[in-house]
Amino acid sequence: MNFNGKVFGAAVAASIAAATPIAASADIIQITEIAPGAKTNVTKDVTFLAPVKGLLSVYLGSIQTGPTTKVSFSSASLDGTALDVVTTGTTNLRQLLDIPVSAGQTVTLAVTSTTQKLGQYSVEFVLGVPEPATWGLMILGFGAVAYSMRRRVAKTGTLAAA
Repeated sequence: MNFNGKVFGAAVAASIAAATPIAASADIIQITEIAPGAKTNVTKDVTFLAPVKGLLSVYLGSIQTGPTTKVSFSSASLDGTALDVVTTGTTNLRQLLDIPVSAGQTVTLAVTSTTQKLGQYSVEFVLGVPEPATWGLMILGFGAVAYSMRRRVAKTGTLAAA
């Protein structure tokens, strides 16, 4: 194996290392809304102020734990974008993943729900910010691949005349 092959191998190894999931730091704010007494089609707005630039994910959930704890979400939207329905029934979950936000940006979640006497639901905002090591490995991998491609020498073959 020559030097170019070793560089290419290092580039592949760096690319694989960059592709492996590395935990990102995240700011998590969880708000639990308790709705005592039966309520029908009540709209509640929950706001979130992004402290840093990143990707925002929103999770909205309710689990029926007894005969009077059911919550049904009629609609849920984040600044006009509807949350995806993950499950309905006893476990009612909705989510919206990886929405880019800027530092200081306020986003509003509008939830319309019908709750039974002891029904409750929770809203969780998760703001993921990639770690510097993730960016460093990715840039190193791209640099190694570019270096190996630049150093590659084109081989030409000759044909023998018969």
